[in-house]
Amino acid sequence: MTGTPRGVDTETSVLLLVQHEPPPDLDELRRLCRVEIGEGARLREQLTEHRVLYIWDYFWDRQTDELREAWPDHAAIEWAHIANVGVDKIDFPELRSSLRLLSNAAGVYERPIAEYVLAAHLFFAKRLRRIDSLQRARTWHRIETRPIAGGVATIVGAGPIGREIARLLEAVGMGVRLVGRTARTEPGGLRIAAAAELADLAAESDLLVLAAPLTDETRHMTGAEELRALGDRGVLVNVGRGELVDDTALTAALASRSIAGAALDVFSEEPLAARSPYWGYDNCLVSSHLSGAVDGWKSRLAGVFSENLRRFVGDEQLENLVPSRRGASS
Repeated sequence: MTGTPRGVDTETSVLLLVQHEPPPDLDELRRLCRVEIGEGARLREQLTEHRVLYIWDYFWDRQTDELREAWPDHAAIEWAHIANVGVDKIDFPELRSSLRLLSNAAGVYERPIAEYVLAAHLFFAKRLRRIDSLQRARTWHRIETRPIAGGVATIVGAGPIGREIARLLEAVGMGVRLVGRTARTEPGGLRIAAAAELADLAAESDLLVLAAPLTDETRHMTGAEELRALGDRGVLVNVGRGELVDDTALTAALASRSIAGAALDVFSEEPLAARSPYWGYDNCLVSSHLSGAVDGWKSRLAGVFSENLRRFVGDEQLENLVPSRRGASS
């Protein structure tokens, strides 16, 4: 079959970056406009030929490194979309200075990630690893567990994900404090604490959740001081970025049991190397950057871009636009 299919917008073309499986609605996208898959050897040239950049496999650092290295002086890309909430992996000056629009997948991950945080807290409070070991040993032994109602959670990151986590934890009876870049009181009386208060807040918390974007200000914001303050009854859950935590301080805290435990869904280097000590701690729950991956998530991710592409073609306002620069935890 030759020629352009009827109905395709020939003025709009999409450069799709994909490592493994393409978006589930790729055929539908191709009926709307021209779509080309990014190729390493031709990537620099392709970036001068397309108006839209669609980054699908955001987990792969190699892909985003290739994008940074290939970005030309005169890119034709007007709008870039990343199938993620955080944009730090593509937030390099050359891209941001040449783009007119940048959008993300906000709205897809908030509830699944909040559910993961609740599950992780319950994992430690209800001693599920110990219960599982007793079952495997076919041992009938009664143990005590901790309630979560009445406990206190500190959530670093006052954006949509942090707020959804707060809503769910409040629903099960926990007191919640949100932490952002600066202290403020929002309409309705919601108080956001400053990141500078984190150690003091951790000392009063049963649960410390990291759900902030990665910036120069948030990198390693949770270190030895904050973990020491969290104490041996406190649990750390990281669903933001691995670099929010000082790995040296966290591995020391887990090894010495100076904190009750940590549930880690993100890491400084991914995939997590087999030699990493995190795998071996019985007070550490390791998951493979999957807190937002629930049934139907890929279709929902694809749908966000498809709707925005329809709007772009129709010269309508896009959804999920990301501000020109992101600061520390919002």
